[in-house]
Amino acid sequence: MSLIGKTDLKKEEFDDESMRNWWYSDSKEELSKICMMVLGEDGTGKSGIVMNYPLQETEKMFIMDLDGGCKALLKYQKNQDSFIIKNPKVTNETGNNYDWEKTFENIRKGIEWVRRNHEKEKIKVFVFDGLSKFLNACEASMRIQINAKTMDGVALRYWKLRKEKFNLIIDLIKDLPIERIYIGHPKFILNADEYNSAVVAGINQAVFQRIVTIKENDATTLKFKAKITKCKTNILLENKEFTFAEVSENDYKWDASKLWDALLKWGEINGNKIKKNYWCRR
Repeated sequence: MSLIGKTDLKKEEFDDESMRNWWYSDSKEELSKICMMVLGEDGTGKSGIVMNYPLQETEKMFIMDLDGGCKALLKYQKNQDSFIIKNPKVTNETGNNYDWEKTFENIRKGIEWVRRNHEKEKIKVFVFDGLSKFLNACEASMRIQINAKTMDGVALRYWKLRKEKFNLIIDLIKDLPIERIYIGHPKFILNADEYNSAVVAGINQAVFQRIVTIKENDATTLKFKAKITKCKTNILLENKEFTFAEVSENDYKWDASKLWDALLKWGEINGNKIKKNYWCRR
């Protein structure tokens, strides 16, 4: 019988000492500060600011890149050996389409390998770039599973297959004991005034921080901006906006350090320590 709803647990159903050890086993482990989602249109600097995370000399960032755009940004990094970038997609035997089940296996096994080896390999950050593409892959897999063509309508009960496959990977990444970053398009921005799918609502609830990137033109300069729209780790950062790049006719400046300084100084504002109960919330 399920324990749900039972209020008369007998002592022999669990051992006090083993349960005490379970509670205390990892209670003092250092918390990872970043579990973040970066959203924006193509070309607004999402992957660029993520790859500007301030890695120490021996630390690495592992990027699972379904969109296939991160390797093009390596040339702008001082220490290119700090970045391990892999596209997990697998084509089928004829090479004319993707084998989504083998792709999911690559993703799942890749995440598990990082979990087992992050200390030995000095992996500081895990990035999952391509939320929109991955959600489309989950739908394609669902349609194959129920033998439905792309244009066919799908009964509501089958959409949970897409959600379950998507959420499994999102949760496996969130459970990693290192910094975790998801990158996606604006379809994942939570809209307070409209209906949000369970997938969109779920990942927005899961992350600690959410950043939306945009670019704006004025008369002489193109500016790239990042707005923090959610920050559980420092409430005063919510709705703060950072300009991380400016492009003029013949030159550009790129510097995301102020954004990362703000996000990583957990429990500090303007260099001052904050009382613990001041920045903890929800």
